[in-house]
Amino acid sequence: MRNKLLKKTVAAVMALAFIGSAAPAGFSGLPMSDLSITANAEDETKEYSIDFNEDTGVLHLSGVFPQYAPGIPSEYKEKATKLTCASGTVFPEYAYGMFSSCKKLKTVDLTGADFSRTQNAGSLFSSCQKLESVDLSKTDFSAVTTMENMFNGCMSLKSITGLKASSPELTSLYGLFADCTELRSADVSSLNTSNVTIFSLMFYSCNRLENVNLKNLDTSSAMTFNQMFAYCYALTSIDLSGFKTSSVKDMYHMFLSCNSLVSIDLSSFDTSNVGRMEGMFSGCESLKKLDLTPLEVDSCQSFKDIISSCHSLEELDASNFNEKTLDSTGNELSLSVCYSLSKIKVGSGIHTIKADSFNRGTFWANEKDPGTNVVTDNIINNSGENTYILNEDKGHFKSAGIEIDKNGTIGLRLSVDLPDTLTEEEKSSAYAMFITDVGTGRYADLPLRQDADGNYYVLQPTLAKEMACSYIICLKVGGDTVDTVRYSVRQYADQILADPVKYAKEQDLIRAMLVYGGAVQRHFNFDIKDTWTSFIDRGISYSKTVVNDANYFTAPNDLSGLSYEGSSIVLGSGVVQRHYFKLTDGAAEDYTFMVDGKSVTPTEKEDGLCYVDAVKNASMMKLYTPSEISVYKKSDTSKKMEFKYSVMDYVRLSKRVSGYSDTAADVVRTLSWLADEAKAYTTK
Repeated sequence: MRNKLLKKTVAAVMALAFIGSAAPAGFSGLPMSDLSITANAEDETKEYSIDFNEDTGVLHLSGVFPQYAPGIPSEYKEKATKLTCASGTVFPEYAYGMFSSCKKLKTVDLTGADFSRTQNAGSLFSSCQKLESVDLSKTDFSAVTTMENMFNGCMSLKSITGLKASSPELTSLYGLFADCTELRSADVSSLNTSNVTIFSLMFYSCNRLENVNLKNLDTSSAMTFNQMFAYCYALTSIDLSGFKTSSVKDMYHMFLSCNSLVSIDLSSFDTSNVGRMEGMFSGCESLKKLDLTPLEVDSCQSFKDIISSCHSLEELDASNFNEKTLDSTGNELSLSVCYSLSKIKVGSGIHTIKADSFNRGTFWANEKDPGTNVVTDNIINNSGENTYILNEDKGHFKSAGIEIDKNGTIGLRLSVDLPDTLTEEEKSSAYAMFITDVGTGRYADLPLRQDADGNYYVLQPTLAKEMACSYIICLKVGGDTVDTVRYSVRQYADQILADPVKYAKEQDLIRAMLVYGGAVQRHFNFDIKDTWTSFIDRGISYSKTVVNDANYFTAPNDLSGLSYEGSSIVLGSGVVQRHYFKLTDGAAEDYTFMVDGKSVTPTEKEDGLCYVDAVKNASMMKLYTPSEISVYKKSDTSKKMEFKYSVMDYVRLSKRVSGYSDTAADVVRTLSWLADEAKAYTTK
């Protein structure tokens, strides 16, 4: 009787929902484990069921759904971890958002689903942040008109099997995989895109996308490509040979910040109708050679910053650009931030070039006469079509690696070759400019050092959070950028770990560094799962406290108005140890705080708390060295609090405490491992 009564009750509720009203609040709160729904259409009865198993977390669908997608009960969306359907399950014509925001959903197996009448599949799985895999191998969206945002925000999605759409009515793929930050490969070759006009944001922010199969992708009707591949950080190559672009109007930011893309062929492009190209290749930091001649820029309204921040770009063919186009639109090529540019081809439409816009010195020569400087008063006067080359070596980077210096600091080391033709003043004033890549923005100018043999090098201490972030490193001599490289600790580490025989000594230390960096990221960003293959998150602030209430020992104390509250470690450019005190009598200014014999001023917080930093940016070697802490009241110096404590004392004690945050425990455990390996490395 219970099931029959429930069936009738829900049928009545759903009949209202189909008219267009939202389901009553009480609907989602029914204590259902088995839900069978009957809905009345105009001329026929269609039965379907939405079943949820509390024990297994499986959400199971069956039957024939009505024209509009029914609301999945919110309690199911909160708890479901797997979605399945019975063979022959017929999905609605309008399935928009049907499974969106299923918070715990990990796998989807719809091999028995019938989507033959589904027209709107927009946002079908959007914001399913835990979704890892989808199997659609036996389905075909044969009537679909839109797949907009279908998987948008599926931040854990790693694989999609069998995505097919034979429908010739499909018109929009906007945001199809946007923000699928874990997706490594995508195959869209089985989508009928002959009438798709919108490809915007299709792969937007697929940070880890390495391979995308665009074979058979028909773009003959495409009108918008804006941000199609923006922020695809891991994409190294892309085959655009089949692209037809004669109808496209927008290409702005199409490849924005594809900072691993090393080459791109635009020869198939027809941009005669494109009005916007601004920032099209901006931030493509690994591109070394780029031919812009297939782009018809005369009719383009905006191509500002089209190659901005292409830091590795060495050769550029811009012979299709002319001064009239530049002047009339206010556009520019932003050559000043293409730090590596050493060869540029221009056409007869360009008459003058400012040499300082190249950021690579003022000795430029025509390729036809490489020994003659063509720069006069900072101007290159051009006539006809010419190729200009940088013809002066004022220094360059020779090799890169990582080093533990005498203090135990771990950082990037680059050796530098400065030619004898430089003056001593030019050599002594030379420096390296370090900029972290997208998202961190840390900036440093570091002077060159010399080793015992007189060889020049530069050493950049590296934060734990920057182990996978690339540095853009510019060698500056006499105010000019004379060489630019892009490098990360992770690149070096991968090379070391790839050859355990040759680099046997370094293996354990490098592995400890990577795992520690990953543990730090997991503590402050719970979406980071795979420390070996994931990019380390770039959004962490420079100083983060792992824990600030860890009182693991009792400090000897003669003071009645002040107590020791505990220690913490703070992650900065090194490791900071922070000690907290509680004031119950007087203010902090009534006490003298000493660290290793030196007076320090405490930082006051709310509720009578204050703290001092005993160790600031400690290197690996100093983590074992205890600091001497003493506090006494200025009015009575005979009574004091004194103790010795090191970072590794904190680590050792915290690992014993039950209930300690799992992610914080990972940080201190891996810090301990890294410190031990660093100590062992220096003694090998």
